[in-house]
Amino acid sequence: MSDKNEGFIQLQNGYYVWKKAYVNKIASVVLIPVKWKYIITNEYLQNTFTIDPDVELNYDLTLEPNSFPVKSVSGNTLFYLVQKTNIVLIKNNMVAVWLRIVATLIVLLFIHLCANFLAVKNHLRNGILFLLIITIVLRIASYYLPIPLNFRQFELFDPAIYGSNWVLRSLGDLLINTILFVWIILFTYHHLQEKQIEIKPKKSFEKWIYLLLAVVVLIAATFVIGHIIRTMVKDSQISFDVINFFTLNIYSFIGFIVLCCISMGYFFLTQILLFLLRPLFQKILLPSIYV
Repeated sequence: MSDKNEGFIQLQNGYYVWKKAYVNKIASVVLIPVKWKYIITNEYLQNTFTIDPDVELNYDLTLEPNSFPVKSVSGNTLFYLVQKTNIVLIKNNMVAVWLRIVATLIVLLFIHLCANFLAVKNHLRNGILFLLIITIVLRIASYYLPIPLNFRQFELFDPAIYGSNWVLRSLGDLLINTILFVWIILFTYHHLQEKQIEIKPKKSFEKWIYLLLAVVVLIAATFVIGHIIRTMVKDSQISFDVINFFTLNIYSFIGFIVLCCISMGYFFLTQILLFLLRPLFQKILLPSIYV
């Protein structure tokens, strides 16, 4: 900064154009904000251009040379603007949105009843597989098709708020996935208790194989859930600072719902594993922690 009289700089809370001048041999530096970049956003702190918030809808700021340079009065290039890819989002009116949501709930209820019928009348394995396969197929289809509607029209599904990977690309996607996870886990837990199904190994060493598989499943679930919770803090703009109440917003509330669903699903997953393994190791020693 000392070799130039003007330039462009990125600070913790945004991008600035700076200009240096000397008055009575005293250097004065002026910072002119161009675009805000807050770690945590709320109703008053938004990551937008200072000149007009609507500019953010079509353009973004970059330091890579392109055809949209922004120059100072003296002609020096400060930064560049890049045009965002125009994606036409089909937006539904609120009546259509609620009708589609109700229709989706009816379809999910039908799927649940079919899976329940297979679990009761046929075999529990068939009911669980039916529910699992149908749910996964519909969920994957919703990533590519507007099923049941175009989720990208809602801010809840904006990757700028939260985005981890292709599967968990927004807070809304994470919420849907955790709800489906809890649904499948509770369905399995309920029918296991109702039918009192027991694993009956033909050979004594098979129970150790089942134990190993259960440990692998539990460890994998622990790492996946730990990764999700870590990304909710690291890769998001969601505030979970309950001490500073005014930093919380609707996304914080939804984030807490997601954490509750994850915790509930993980708890009942461990209960399912204990329910299946407990009869195999009663003679050895297994604490009665199953509820």
